Amino acid sequence: MIERMTQRAAGRLRQTIGLLVAIGLICSFGSAVALAEPTPVTAEADSVAGQTGETVSVAVYMDPRGIDGIWAYSMEVAYDPAVLEVTSNGGVESSVDTLGFDVDTDTSGLVKVDAQLLGFITERQPVFTIRFTVKNDAPSGDTNVTIRSATYTDETTPRAVPRLKGGKVSVTAVSRVTVGAGSVSGQAGQTVSVPVTVTSVSYSAVSAYGIHIDFDPTALEVAGIAGQSGDYFFSVQDNAQGWLKAAWVDAAGGDPGIGAGGRLFTVDFTIKANASLGDKWLTVHPVDVHHFTMTDSNANEMNKTWTNGKVTVGVGSPGSADPDPSSPSDGPGVPGQPSGGSQQPAGGGLDVLVNGKAENAGTATTAVVDGRTVTTVAVDRRKLEEKLAAEGTGATVTIPVAGKTDVVSIGLNGQMVRGMEDKQATVVVRTAFATYTLPAKRIDIGAIAAKLGPNATLSDIEVRIEIAAPTAGLTKLAERAAEAGDFTVVAPPVSFTVTAVHGGSTIDVSAFDVYVERTIALPDDADPGKITTAVVVDPDGTVRHVPTRVTQEGGTYQAKVNSLTNSAYAVVWHPVEFADVASHWAKDAVNDIGSRMIANGTGEGTFAPDREVTRAEFAAILARGLGLKPQSGTNSFADVKAGDWYEGAVEAAYAYGLIGGFEDGTFRAEESITREQAMTIVARAMGITGLDAKSSSASSGLRLEAYADADNVAEWARSAAADCLQAGLVNGRSADELAPQGPMTRAEVAVIVQRLLHKSELI
Repeated sequence: MIERMTQRAAGRLRQTIGLLVAIGLICSFGSAVALAEPTPVTAEADSVAGQTGETVSVAVYMDPRGIDGIWAYSMEVAYDPAVLEVTSNGGVESSVDTLGFDVDTDTSGLVKVDAQLLGFITERQPVFTIRFTVKNDAPSGDTNVTIRSATYTDETTPRAVPRLKGGKVSVTAVSRVTVGAGSVSGQAGQTVSVPVTVTSVSYSAVSAYGIHIDFDPTALEVAGIAGQSGDYFFSVQDNAQGWLKAAWVDAAGGDPGIGAGGRLFTVDFTIKANASLGDKWLTVHPVDVHHFTMTDSNANEMNKTWTNGKVTVGVGSPGSADPDPSSPSDGPGVPGQPSGGSQQPAGGGLDVLVNGKAENAGTATTAVVDGRTVTTVAVDRRKLEEKLAAEGTGATVTIPVAGKTDVVSIGLNGQMVRGMEDKQATVVVRTAFATYTLPAKRIDIGAIAAKLGPNATLSDIEVRIEIAAPTAGLTKLAERAAEAGDFTVVAPPVSFTVTAVHGGSTIDVSAFDVYVERTIALPDDADPGKITTAVVVDPDGTVRHVPTRVTQEGGTYQAKVNSLTNSAYAVVWHPVEFADVASHWAKDAVNDIGSRMIANGTGEGTFAPDREVTRAEFAAILARGLGLKPQSGTNSFADVKAGDWYEGAVEAAYAYGLIGGFEDGTFRAEESITREQAMTIVARAMGITGLDAKSSSASSGLRLEAYADADNVAEWARSAAADCLQAGLVNGRSADELAPQGPMTRAEVAVIVQRLLHKSELI
């Protein structure tokens, strides 16, 4: 008995101990949970990197962890004003929608922001961005961007942000130098001396240079070139062509080198007896290292700027020199000026229009290069940024160049292009003979910088937009093509190019994913009724159609050309009438696309309008209609071989996403194309022409279901068929028959392609 009681007591004791242990554990876990600290609200500055002279963007984030959301905040962000400077306009921008956004940058080294939001910040996100310019004399290394204080409001009372995390800007110092020629005056028959001097330099003295200066050979002649720094100096000149070259290397390897105020060399010019009065400019192509190279003591190419000099021929005091070539009478030199022969007196300030509002933000220089007059325009980045900030998004930046010139070259740097891209701006270059309208984002400066490599900073990339009047060689090429192709050239080829240059590398921006517009002025004696289209004139003499329509502006007729490439364009007259469509329902469309060189006949002046069209023919007609450049060598389909007549068109259509072929990797070029296959391809083409954005698809399903055989449309083609019907590009075979599985005829293709281009406002 006693033993059993003892056992029961021991059992109860074990139960009691177990229960106490469990309670203890529960309590201990409860205490741990109760003591855990919630993650606090955080304000954090981002860390970025940049070179001296560049603009960098520092994002500031807020994270409302531990609360439901933030609807207002205030913040003070400190930075080192000896290293960074907030950009003058648009320097601080909100990253969220706000009811109020107040910015105070009056205190050097401090940015104050107060914001009331339209909604709530419920997760970590950027709330504003500060754009800093890294000062030219900033040292290499990290500089802190510190959040000095911050508050947030989640209900009614502002609370201090408990966790503040600063960021930094990692600065890479770049050696920079400004070099300029002096400005002097003299009379015919006299010799004047022009100094070439380092006007400013940062971080490292100049240890070597090479400079190619262009001058007017009709007015000036080099009498001598004298180096000023000893060591290894070399010079050469060509008075007939109008250029001189000077080069120097420091024997001591750049120690101490040539610093600010140091003279590089002096050029003695003799003013010719028959020289005309006025300014004779001394220019350098500052982007081409073969024309302008400056090396620092570490053997690195410096970031360099050239300032134009001049010799003024007149009757005033001869031989007087401007001791400071950094400020000649016509303003500073600009990047991107062409090497040239004869500088003209014309030059100076040029108005740039932003949404029609003039700003003296351009500098124009005119030179004669290889017998052609070249006008180069450089745009002031700061002035442009200020105007764009004032105008907001979607601005149009027009650069008008008046007067007679053969080539107009607009120089922008990559930073300017990025700024315009961010503001969704469009650049319009307007000359007396042509206009080029180019949305900044189509340049794709980010992709260009990636191709140029990590050492290519946006501020060092020069983007040139160029329009060139016809050359004799290009005109002759077009005339030979006209003779072979039985058409007449109404306006000879005008060239449009966009290039990006960095150091010795050049990238051509030659293709776009949407149409870019150009206009070509027609000759005064041209008959606007005898214009069929514009054509691309390729270097090999081949021509191809590009969508074109004739417009009138201010009493002048123009050909408005929309193209997916940069090329040389001629305007032509190529009337075609096919004998077998004289009484056909598609007569007008067939003759129109034949005249535009979109579709060819079947021989002996016939078109065969009711013949079924093959997949190859359809691809070729659509590709020509859109103005796609033929492509080859990619072998996208197993049954499309090099040398096939349709290879270029099929590969181009594939490259633009218009066709995809079959699951077995074939294209089946000789098969007849079905109507639903054709509608699928045309619907994709609408995305290129922009027609899909211009037509509402709200009732597309109703239009498709109006046909009794709508259920016969394959599932993969239903959306495309609906889009084509809604846009008015395709009709049924009858009022209630769409015939999606039926073949497409050549006449139907002609009508569809003409409608596509017309409704897209391309012809």
